Amino acid sequence: GPLRLGGGVGPSDAGAMGAAAAQCGRCSSEEQKLTAYADDLAKDEAVLETGPDQPLCKPGPSPAVSTTAASFASSQRSCRPSAIVARGTGGQRRAVSIDLAPAETPPLSPASSYVRSSRGKDPTKFRSAPAVADQPLSGKEHFRQSVRAVNAAVRLNKLLGQSRVDVPPMKCAISIEKLNEFNVHAQEVMGKDYPAATFRDVISAMIQPVCDGSGKAYARTLNEDKPRFGQVFVCHAWDQRLCDFVDSVNHTFRHWTMKPNLWISAFALFQTRRRTPCSRPLDAPFAAALKSAKAILVIHSKEVDIYKRLWPLWEMYLASKFGLLEQKGGLLVGGPPLAAAVVDASAAAASDAEESRAIMRAIEDEAGGFSAVNDVARRIQSAPR
Repeated sequence: GPLRLGGGVGPSDAGAMGAAAAQCGRCSSEEQKLTAYADDLAKDEAVLETGPDQPLCKPGPSPAVSTTAASFASSQRSCRPSAIVARGTGGQRRAVSIDLAPAETPPLSPASSYVRSSRGKDPTKFRSAPAVADQPLSGKEHFRQSVRAVNAAVRLNKLLGQSRVDVPPMKCAISIEKLNEFNVHAQEVMGKDYPAATFRDVISAMIQPVCDGSGKAYARTLNEDKPRFGQVFVCHAWDQRLCDFVDSVNHTFRHWTMKPNLWISAFALFQTRRRTPCSRPLDAPFAAALKSAKAILVIHSKEVDIYKRLWPLWEMYLASKFGLLEQKGGLLVGGPPLAAAVVDASAAAASDAEESRAIMRAIEDEAGGFSAVNDVARRIQSAPR
């Protein structure tokens, strides 16, 4: 049904809006005329004493809003729109129907004072105008209420036209600066537990609650829903301490003048306590991010041997399959140096038993199977630092 804004806005006000919008020379469509009219009304705060042939707007180079008091008053007899249509974002037309007045409104006196707009008032707060059945409204009050109606329509159409932003996981990388800001925030939140806090601890304490509350990946909150591609895919174990992880990242890129964006699964994927295990590792969201990355950064840890974790081994193998390891600068290794150890993907573990079985099946379906994964891991293990 129609959306009512104020109870005392008369049909003459509708005429003023129609006449002013029709004379807007800067706009090429009805919604642009309406928006320009509302914007122009919001620029000034002046009461103009007018006569029948005096313009209602100050003289100036812009012909955006210019009509006469006579036409403003006479328009009440011929113009009474029932809807204002505006185009919202996202390419879809949205309409707000506004019943501007009761059936009958006293006529306006041409020689009246008109107010342009009130600067500084919150446009989201509306008050019902006084009823006009018993007490006629002055031209000044009619014009004020017209302004409120127009500004309300423009604002509501913008709100209705806003579409939900959808940023896929592969575009949820974060900058090193954002990572460092998060690390400082983690120190404040975790307190005395921070020095020993692993990535898994931080995900449970900080990232999951935000994801559950917002319904989106944590990186989207950090980036304010702006898409960000990752130049470097970060491969690491979640049982590594967060402080060691951040130190390793900063040390790796300490000499880079242009810091890359990092794709980190904890931030880029939607973390929730009600998560569904990944059943198709080859088609997982991180695989698309890895395929579009320019390099992979494998971070060693003192707490856990990354070459005994199934997910990191699968990520290393896919990096080789997508050709990253053959590119110049495609392989980066960070963290403390580790002594060479036996690599056996068939004995590697994952935190989720169902995901572990899914990765095992995916490895078996690949040419070379576990031997191919082991060869890639050994190559990265012995890569120069």
